[in-house]
Amino acid sequence: MKRENPKMKNTLMIDLETTGKRPGCCILTIGAAGIDKNGLEVNFYARIHHDKSKDEGFDDDPETLDWWRKQDTATLKEAFAGTTEGPQDVVNEFVDFVNKNFDTSAKDFTVWSKGSDFDFPILKAYLDAYDLATPWPFWSQRDYRTLQAVFPFIKKAESNVEKHNALEDALAQMRGLMHFMSLEAVFKEKPQNMINQPPVSKQRNVGMNCWWCRRTKQCNEYRLKYMRGFVPLCKNCAEGFRTKIKEQK
Repeated sequence: MKRENPKMKNTLMIDLETTGKRPGCCILTIGAAGIDKNGLEVNFYARIHHDKSKDEGFDDDPETLDWWRKQDTATLKEAFAGTTEGPQDVVNEFVDFVNKNFDTSAKDFTVWSKGSDFDFPILKAYLDAYDLATPWPFWSQRDYRTLQAVFPFIKKAESNVEKHNALEDALAQMRGLMHFMSLEAVFKEKPQNMINQPPVSKQRNVGMNCWWCRRTKQCNEYRLKYMRGFVPLCKNCAEGFRTKIKEQK
């Protein structure tokens, strides 16, 4: 039974396992996990016959193949387990999955991958090979690796049970993204005691804007050491953020 998650609907996370790092390399497996346009959890997983990809003109990177040979037997077997479906069949199935479950033309649609310079261009090379349009606009693409680097605490929420499995990686990254979004939602409403503050242009104190409520405060009032480096937060937002972090723990 699909679980509902209406707060993050129309959000997709993808992950690929490949034999290279550049467009034109073979894709071994495609994994995807997300919250569809109705707020329900959905996922996709498919293996591609390695030899059939090579027959279609895709190639292998020797260094990447050497890396695969160093992995445990179960991981290696799962990655190269595609023995029936060719690349064209799998990419068609993936495009159908996206079009069926997501409204990619909506403003709230986003698609994420761990490395926008990796999964997206490699997948596009497969789509282009079969004259298939990318099933989402380029501006909806997001980089999960950057989010993970800026907010390293989300990695604890991933709980990846099987590394180098495209579906498990996509599910783990989706859990990290959902954790981050749950913290972000705390500040959708301004603190009550800040609603009646004058506009920034009318305030006398000149300083950087608060990261969340965008109000301008003097440096000694908002400066807060948080995670790696400093994030400018006014006192009200800082206290609210601290409270939410304690609740998450």
